[in-house]
This record gives sequence, C-alpha cells and structure tokens, in this order.
Amino acid sequence: SQGNAARGATLRLLWNVCPVATVLTGSDGRFAIPRLAPGTRYYYFVSAPGNNPGYGLFTTDPNGNHSENPQLQ
Repeated sequence: SQGNAARGATLRLLWNVCPVATVLTGSDGRFAIPRLAPGTRYYYFVSAPGNNPGYGLFTTDPNGNHSENPQLQ
C-alpha cells in the first residue's frame, strides 16, 4: 500500500552502511542532495513525528541525479 508523502520529514541517506547526508524533505515531500556519486546505490530512511518511518533505495543516474518522493508508512 502507498504511504503518506514525507512532507517536512527527516531523511537520512546511506551508502553501504556509511551516512552520506541528513536533509529535510520539502513541502512536496521531495528532497535534493547535490554531488552524489554517479551510478551508485543509496538507501534512505525517512521519519516524521506521528508517522511510522519509511525507507527505500535508489541508484543515481550517470550524472549523479535521482528524483524520489519518499513515503511514510
């Protein structure tokens, strides 16, 4: 089932088990982290008060970009 958009949530980005960044998602639930490594798989965990956490993974494109709309459970 689809969760709630992660608006204003804390997102923690990991590569392997190493922390890469912690950011807040925007009012649209999206996030941006500049200068990610191209073609690299990242895992993320997203949390916000009053919601169960969400998580996911993605691989950046050849330019190090990716668009994601993380969901809370």
